[in-house]
Amino acid sequence: MYQEDFDKLLQKVDRLTSVVEELASEQRRIYHSKEYTRKQAAEALGMSLRWLDALKAAGKIGHIDNDGKITFTQKHLDEYRAHYDVPAKKSLLK
Repeated sequence: MYQEDFDKLLQKVDRLTSVVEELASEQRRIYHSKEYTRKQAAEALGMSLRWLDALKAAGKIGHIDNDGKITFTQKHLDEYRAHYDVPAKKSLLK
């Protein structure tokens, strides 16, 4: 009796694991496929187009060059933010 219940529970866990893996895969696909124009990327990062173009030319932000049409993915924006994010030196709570 207990073995049957345990086996059923394991089957449910396997199905749930499969669903979670599918959702994670879909989330990664969406994360990497969302593309921003130069203007949208500059706005998202709070900078001018000229500054964004300078960062791109200097190799400081990743991008996609599709026959001269430049776009940025969410991953490119997040990597830029993570690399250039400067934490506060002192806590405001002290």
